[in-house]
Amino acid sequence: MIRLLKKFHRTTTGTAAIEFAIISPVLVMVLVGGSWIGFQLNSRLALQADVATGMQYAMTRDGATAADVEAVIRFSLGSVPADITTERFCRCNGTKQSCTTYCSATQEVYLSAIVTERADVGVLGRDMTFQSQFEVLTGYQP
Repeated sequence: MIRLLKKFHRTTTGTAAIEFAIISPVLVMVLVGGSWIGFQLNSRLALQADVATGMQYAMTRDGATAADVEAVIRFSLGSVPADITTERFCRCNGTKQSCTTYCSATQEVYLSAIVTERADVGVLGRDMTFQSQFEVLTGYQP
């Protein structure tokens, strides 16, 4: 019996398989986690680029309305389902107000867009929500 135990102790065949079996779950988790982070970054950057496209349209077109900006953002998003909120407002001495409200100074006209995208990823049973918000000065109103 002792001789058999000594032989077993000296045998090293199969150690690589055992080490791989111990390490492989850790490697898989690192790979899945890295993919998850990459997906989040890619989705967030794509959403910001789509909203920026709409805001660039607002800055380059005189008289662009909130509906115009929303249409450009929706076109840029393609088939991605998202909630888009656009608003045209003015600032009088730094205070946000309606553009029809009287202001003793020249009003700054702004367009803002908030886009919320929900992604059903299925990894780890969690849904993700991405939100991007931009506000641009589009002109002045006496």
